[in-house]
Amino acid sequence: MNLWSLWGPLAAFFAVVAMHAPATAAVNATASLPQFLELPLEPPLDWLYKEKLGYRIIMVLDAATDEYDIYGWEDFVETQCLGMELCDSVLLYTVPTGEGEHRRWMGVLFRAPHPSPSDFYREDGIRLSRVFVKIHNDTASVD
Repeated sequence: MNLWSLWGPLAAFFAVVAMHAPATAAVNATASLPQFLELPLEPPLDWLYKEKLGYRIIMVLDAATDEYDIYGWEDFVETQCLGMELCDSVLLYTVPTGEGEHRRWMGVLFRAPHPSPSDFYREDGIRLSRVFVKIHNDTASVD
């Protein structure tokens, strides 16, 4: 029997095993997406970041309040944070536009470490302040 006649089926077998193994390992090693936990702030929700957090700003986002409800704005800002490795927390709030009762959403993305309630102060005109910190769920495993 010729060695080359065995090589074809043997090579095909190893090719199938090699192609299947990384895919299985990748599925088993997939870590879940980070989650956001709300940092509790005392009402009324008129909080803004102090100077120390100002040095950790990565990005500032804004939109008209008629473009998003509170949950849509939270989702949009958190999605932006998920797309940035350095992003560790977000602050959401509204500010007056100076045109009657119209307001704008603001979203501020910060780098680590996680902020604490003492990193914020009350500011007139600010409303609906909410802070969320990104928590990594590193539960990856390989079978």
